Amino acid sequence: MHFFSKPVLSVTALLSVVVFGGILMTYCTGSKTLIRENNFETLDLGPFVEKDFPYVSTSMDARKLGASFPKDNVSARTLALKLADSSYVCFDTDLLRWTVAWTGDFLPMYLMPQVSYRDYYNKGNKTAEIAGKAKLATGIYPGWSTGAPVFREIRQALDTIPIWGPVPPEAGHWNGVYVYKNQAVLSYTVGKTEVYELVTSDRFSGETGFQRNFEIGSGSDQLFFTAADVVKGIDAKVTDRISYIYHGAKKDSVTAVAVIGGEAKTNIIDNRYLSVSVPAGAQSRNLAVLVWMGPAGKLPDFEARAGVAKPVAFPSFKKGGPTLWKGSVLTQGRLSADSEDFVIDQVTLPLPNPWKRNVRVADIAFFPDGTAAVVTFSGDIWIVEGITEDLKKIKWRRFASGLHEPMSIEIRKGEIYVFDRGGIVKPVDLNGDGMADYYENFSNITQQSPESREWAADLVLGPDDCFYIAKGGALNNGPGLTPFAAKGFRTGSVHSGSILKISQDGKSAEVIATGFRGPYIGMHPKTGVLTSSDQQGNFVPSTPLYLVKKGEYYGVPPTMHRKDNPKISPPLTWIPHNVDRSAISQAWITSDKMGPLNENLIHFSFGRPGLLRVLFDT
Repeated sequence: MHFFSKPVLSVTALLSVVVFGGILMTYCTGSKTLIRENNFETLDLGPFVEKDFPYVSTSMDARKLGASFPKDNVSARTLALKLADSSYVCFDTDLLRWTVAWTGDFLPMYLMPQVSYRDYYNKGNKTAEIAGKAKLATGIYPGWSTGAPVFREIRQALDTIPIWGPVPPEAGHWNGVYVYKNQAVLSYTVGKTEVYELVTSDRFSGETGFQRNFEIGSGSDQLFFTAADVVKGIDAKVTDRISYIYHGAKKDSVTAVAVIGGEAKTNIIDNRYLSVSVPAGAQSRNLAVLVWMGPAGKLPDFEARAGVAKPVAFPSFKKGGPTLWKGSVLTQGRLSADSEDFVIDQVTLPLPNPWKRNVRVADIAFFPDGTAAVVTFSGDIWIVEGITEDLKKIKWRRFASGLHEPMSIEIRKGEIYVFDRGGIVKPVDLNGDGMADYYENFSNITQQSPESREWAADLVLGPDDCFYIAKGGALNNGPGLTPFAAKGFRTGSVHSGSILKISQDGKSAEVIATGFRGPYIGMHPKTGVLTSSDQQGNFVPSTPLYLVKKGEYYGVPPTMHRKDNPKISPPLTWIPHNVDRSAISQAWITSDKMGPLNENLIHFSFGRPGLLRVLFDT
């Protein structure tokens, strides 16, 4: 007997087959016209880093760049920008700074989505390091400031846990990134002044310079930014338009900055920091500087180049650019036989596809008309049409890319929101061509460390129109960039192993509960009842399922983040290890077409995989 119609059945199929199967099965192929099945053995995948997309989201360990660079230099959230001439820049979206700029090879594929891109069972992840030769870097302090240069940490420390997360909002704010063809335009605020930055490379005399092109809004504050941090500088020369500092054991290297367009002054502070000051302005203005590090003998070449170099014109990025992914992929689903009480239809993945992109589905959300938005662990979003009763023609279209290990997606008022390590991101199609042109930072207020298991685990939308997020605990599975906390754990960030509520505008966060190892959550869309599972392991003997209440603690000491010795809140139930060895999210069935499952809570098992009905005593 069937208690639901075929459209509802199709949604059930997508949850159980595509979401779980898409994560577990990483190789697929099929027909070039209408793909009817996925063959995981013959799939021809392209590289994780796509040549036409302008950046990769990544953490960055830049502590071992060399004697002339700052030693304490780690970023949890960066965009690794790909420039011309094999040159690159990592922009820290928390501190609004250049973590490192380099030439040569790009990045080794060390992060979890990268090492598992072709081999799902590969968990040998590390933190990202540059693969080429470092040229410029700054330390752990704001890249920009108002009133005076700042070369110290300004984020508030909490207990003994390392500081992560964005600068205070009065100091600055990461707004997002525009994608225009193969260029990325960074958008952020310094104090109350809007700044847009377009980074390009500049070749001269066999050397590579890094050109920072700015559109700076009107503002009453004088602005300062740090172009480079040179440890053990030996001698410096400063003028208004160009400054440089020698370094190296034999004074054989030099780092220089020059203003090549607009009104600004260069300076060197403490024989170390190459700083640029920008005067207040009643009107918007353009500015460009050229920054370079190389042999001291090439300094005259740099000075000559700085004398003729011109600012790079910004594209019309606010209007949106041409799509990077033309066309779509058609698949045909598979209907199950109508012979079971509950049947599962299969939705075929878009594998292969013209971009040779792997599709490891992490989560799915639906627009009111039934169109789906699918996010993959590799950082892509696909728009899917045709999940209908017969599944005969399912249309997959690429919408966004470059996200940082996303595992959840929601739709609020017709707009897509994704939770990744950078925070909650809202991709926006500015010109209606079906591709996201702007990746808006809706909320990065929560802290995020580079520890690999401090996942941006889950995102749900509450009936109060607020988002609720779950963050994984900082397990001791690498890369080990934060201090040891307890058996199986690093300290991570102050929000590791926690569930938080994000305000409707994304500007504030409230801790709901702590003490989790690896929580994944669910919320009743009408009543707001919040549930969570946890991952079996250290301090968690088997899979629990919790009814989450504000202020409660759920038993994992390294993620307690409290000093009042709270009691441990018990679970609704323990699920035996042989039934569910790895749990993820929950969902409430609010349909009236599911018979005895109506208004029931369904728990998803990643380890089996499977769906489990949760029976409440009251």
